[in-house]
Amino acid sequence: MHLLLQLAFIALLGIATWLFSKKTWQIRRNILLGRDEDFSGSSSQRWRNLLLLAFGQKKMFKNPWWQ
Repeated sequence: MHLLLQLAFIALLGIATWLFSKKTWQIRRNILLGRDEDFSGSSSQRWRNLLLLAFGQKKMFKNPWWQ
């Protein structure tokens, strides 16, 4: 009985490891599909865009409600 449980555990562990590695390679492949970004522009404009997008307020500053 112990041998059967150990074999079942090893089989489940192998399947789980295989699924994890398969998903990891899929995520890695998708990340590597991205293109390199050109960062030669204005640093201050990039930081401004980053802060506006990070806080989710870009649309609010385009169409302010107080005008």
